[in-house]
Amino acid sequence: MTVKALRVVREADVIIYDRLANPDILKEAKDGCEFIYVGKEDSHHTLPQEEIMKLSIKLHSNMIV
Repeated sequence: MTVKALRVVREADVIIYDRLANPDILKEAKDGCEFIYVGKEDSHHTLPQEEIMKLSIKLHSNMIV
């Protein structure tokens, strides 16, 4: 993980993640950070890819001042 990526994790208000995310990295998030699991497994998708993209865009739009 790069220093920049670690800084982003530590400053994030929301982290969208899947089963491949390293739990040790997620522990670096600040207190109060919201975690949204969007993982996919063989026959079970928490959210379809299109919904993940919509969620990402919505969250990004909400943070633009």
